[in-house]
Amino acid sequence: MTAPLKIGAVPYLNALPLIEGLESRPDIHMTFAPPANLEMELDAGRLDGALVPVAALFERPHISMFPFSGIASDYESGSVLFFSAGSKIRKVAHDEGSRTSVLLLKVLLQERGHSPEWIPMAPDLAAMLEAADGALLIGDEALARRRDSRLDFDLVDRWRRLTDLPFVFAVWAARTDHPRRSEMAKLFTDASVQGLSRLDSLAHRKSGCKG
Repeated sequence: MTAPLKIGAVPYLNALPLIEGLESRPDIHMTFAPPANLEMELDAGRLDGALVPVAALFERPHISMFPFSGIASDYESGSVLFFSAGSKIRKVAHDEGSRTSVLLLKVLLQERGHSPEWIPMAPDLAAMLEAADGALLIGDEALARRRDSRLDFDLVDRWRRLTDLPFVFAVWAARTDHPRRSEMAKLFTDASVQGLSRLDSLAHRKSGCKG
């Protein structure tokens, strides 16, 4: 009997369309963790496939992406946000689970002449801005803080203004030599197609609405 595939995904709202139907399958064991953790688990072989930070592909050549689906944004993301407490950015606290977002923010801040110290922390905006001049939040924590008065900018919006290009944060990936890559490619593609066709029902399910 073929062993269940061990698949990892981030526990954020923006990943729901990519995992539609996977959790209910008996031949798949799902793990949910922050992006940096998924990258390490995939690299160590404890996961067969995972939704990993795109930065992992440049640092780990034995891991490669699957086509078709991932977490990306053309303009504002709404879920990758930088907050600041003033004009001087000497220290930046960032969600300790983030990877690609930190690299992107470093580029964006350097364009503004900032080269701060970076502090990994739990995603608590109040505590982060007590410890640093700026804070990076990702995922559901960022979505919940979109109307906070200390919001400085949405990283994708700033990237689009700088380059006129979209930005990719995470992709489905596995080890290049994994014997079940073709099976995973179909699973991820099918889940994404289903998820994108059911965005309204996913949103209602997550919000607890019945209509």
